[in-house]
Amino acid sequence: MLNKLSVVFAVCVMLCVGYSNADVSVGECVSCDSNSDPNCAINPGTIEPQKCSNLADSCYSRIVNEITYRGCFKDLDEGIQKRCLNDTSPDQQCNVCENVNNNKGCNNEPFPRSRLTCHSCSGDLKSTCFQAPVGNAQPCQLYRKEDKCYIRKTGKTIERGCLSDTAKCSNPSHCSICDGEGCNNELGNSTSIPTAPNVGTQLWAPTVTMMLIAVLVNLKVSS
Repeated sequence: MLNKLSVVFAVCVMLCVGYSNADVSVGECVSCDSNSDPNCAINPGTIEPQKCSNLADSCYSRIVNEITYRGCFKDLDEGIQKRCLNDTSPDQQCNVCENVNNNKGCNNEPFPRSRLTCHSCSGDLKSTCFQAPVGNAQPCQLYRKEDKCYIRKTGKTIERGCLSDTAKCSNPSHCSICDGEGCNNELGNSTSIPTAPNVGTQLWAPTVTMMLIAVLVNLKVSS
């Protein structure tokens, strides 16, 4: 009789402990900012969760001035905590999650879910970046609601990435710009991709112009 009671008691303890562990948040979160670690935005799943000071803490993901922040919820100021908990807008800038079933780092997914992904690479005209992007498109490091993807090709090189990551497309005619997940996946020889001037050519042309002007001025003065 005692043996049967012992078995029943042991099973009850296991079930009860298992149930409570499933409901208790484990205070280990991904803690980072994309300003110092681009993976905080691009690939947060590669960052090892860190223990929170409160062992039952929640985790957060947050956007501030285009930068992504992640960490332990109770490390935030009370005012920010309230704003995070009340942020249910479609353009959500803060999200709070719980680590359940002994999982850790629930804030290790791209945030927000609407964040644009683009193919990101560079190389010469014989590279795989020119032929076709390798791998999946990646989330953009900076978060801009109206971000786009780009391809920039010169006579020697090609680049692909998020428009928010470069100033090289300030002249739109020098880049192929598109809107949509991983849309910058065209082959480098596509006629829809313009060829921008090489940097060396851009620097050389103004220099020659200035030299010609200087020569003409000298000739005029000497005459």
